[in-house]
Amino acid sequence: MEANSKKDIHILLFGGTTEGKKAAWLLDQLEIGYYYSTKNKVHFQCEGQAVFGAMDSAVIQAFSRKHHIKLIIDAAHPFAEELHHNIIDAARQLHICTVRYERVFPHLEEDDYLRLFDSFEAMNHALCASKFNCILALTGVQTIKKLANVWQTKACYFRILNTPQSLSVALQSGLKREYIIQEEPNDDESNLHELIERAKAQVILSKESGESGFFAHKLKVANAKKIPLWVVKRPDLKGYDYTVDSVIELHSIIYKLKKTELRPEGITLRKGFTTGSCVTAAAKAAFVSLFEKELPQSISIILPDGSTTRFLTYPEKQDNSHAFCLVVKDAGDDPDIIHGEQVGCRIALIPEPEIKFKRGKGVGLVTLNGLSVNVGEPAINPVPRQMVIKALEFLSEEYDYHGGIEVTPFIPKGEELALKTFNPRIGIEGGISILGTTGRVEPYSNEAFISSIQKQLKVIKALNCNTVVLSSGLRSENILKPKFTDLPSQAFVHFGNLVGKTLELCNQEKITHIHLGLMLGKAIKLAEGNSNTHSKKVVFNAEFAAQIAQDCGYSFKVVKEIQKLKLANAIPDLIPIHKEELFYQELAKRCYLVCEKYVDSNFTFYLLLPGNIVIKH
Repeated sequence: MEANSKKDIHILLFGGTTEGKKAAWLLDQLEIGYYYSTKNKVHFQCEGQAVFGAMDSAVIQAFSRKHHIKLIIDAAHPFAEELHHNIIDAARQLHICTVRYERVFPHLEEDDYLRLFDSFEAMNHALCASKFNCILALTGVQTIKKLANVWQTKACYFRILNTPQSLSVALQSGLKREYIIQEEPNDDESNLHELIERAKAQVILSKESGESGFFAHKLKVANAKKIPLWVVKRPDLKGYDYTVDSVIELHSIIYKLKKTELRPEGITLRKGFTTGSCVTAAAKAAFVSLFEKELPQSISIILPDGSTTRFLTYPEKQDNSHAFCLVVKDAGDDPDIIHGEQVGCRIALIPEPEIKFKRGKGVGLVTLNGLSVNVGEPAINPVPRQMVIKALEFLSEEYDYHGGIEVTPFIPKGEELALKTFNPRIGIEGGISILGTTGRVEPYSNEAFISSIQKQLKVIKALNCNTVVLSSGLRSENILKPKFTDLPSQAFVHFGNLVGKTLELCNQEKITHIHLGLMLGKAIKLAEGNSNTHSKKVVFNAEFAAQIAQDCGYSFKVVKEIQKLKLANAIPDLIPIHKEELFYQELAKRCYLVCEKYVDSNFTFYLLLPGNIVIKH
């Protein structure tokens, strides 16, 4: 968890609702600073800085500029339509990211007792035309004026919040005190029965208030009393960048935004945690819930280096013998495909005194030899397995449990995320690998990427294949593939930018035939001697490219024009692409000489040029 000083506060949270309190709780747990805005003064205890008073678009914009707001979370009441429009307008003007934290709404269908209206105007008109003379309105103090035509001619009781502000608004509207009922909404059905009796209600009025507005209880009581329930449907809120309806979804969005909008400037890169650490936390929390009968809100785990870290935990479901738990992965600033995604684990108690692993949804299955996990096993590497086993063995002793445990990690979006990884190439099908050697993720480290390349090479060897075709990505691979139609798909390996390290790994695995292809930009970096071609490590050197042209005998004018270039891809405008063009032949030769130092086996370099022209050396 990372603390924020007051000057680091860049989130404006509009609350005053159950959802607002949940969002504030999450930000408090994550130790992220925020402003908590409500129209009226409230006594809600949270770590956020309170902001009171109505805000129109201009005020939101002024506040956001002053406090450098980068994210607005709108968790206000769904019927606060004017506020929602102001938030969207202000955010668009200032290009601020927005998240709508919506409440959960049950599906509604009209029947004998439930009638739906698109607006209060429509409900007002229908009530005035109806035969109902005694009405109980559970629509809140702000709707008294909207229903004035009703209560001016009929007996209409309004339940409002038990606050001085609400009472003042109600009395100022002209509604008589005897028709005002002050109490907090709740799920006490007997209390609602008493209100109906007190008002002698023939019809109940409500807004589509969702689960946190106790709508299901209103509907249940109305049906039991055989009294019509008339409901104004919630407004359709659009224009937000993200919409969530749970804390865990908001948690995921916050983690993802910490790498973009919420990323502080001028700080060192953040470390994160491996998928294996996430599974360990989820497994531990699920086990605890089976013995404590409720899931802890957070759980601490011990990493392989002996340090500890804490994860927020989210329950799925539970009975006496098994429990599901989810956590959200924070990979720090590493470009991890599972960053901000949910990682879960199911724990089941079994009679056999052993801890065994099963494959859950979104976890890959090992189908080829050469990996650290046997064929037919879920793709859970040895270190994560040991982390889970140690945690569960410790808990078993703590709770005096002597039976066995079945551990089933799962990643809800694992199947679709795996398609963006190398897993299909190395024989891991149907999901993500659960990796990790230290429990932590080093930001922008090459460790995981190198590890995946090494796994691919081991699989290739296990297939009795001694030839690899190396390329930086899919585009390069597609150009080279027609030249090697007899090779299995596993033989095509992407190295990204790690040319030298990949060649070293090929050497270690005793790959006898290595073919490497690069496009123009990376090739110039490699020819200069840069074995890592990442733009963070090295940029296009126009002077070097110009020197190659000069060494090949190109005109003074061409050399000078190359010196002015900012991008390698502009060279073909000065030196037309052709297989016989000396510049490109010399470039391929120099790449070959750099790579040759890393390998002892047969090696071939291919320069891949626009128009699918390939120069071999």
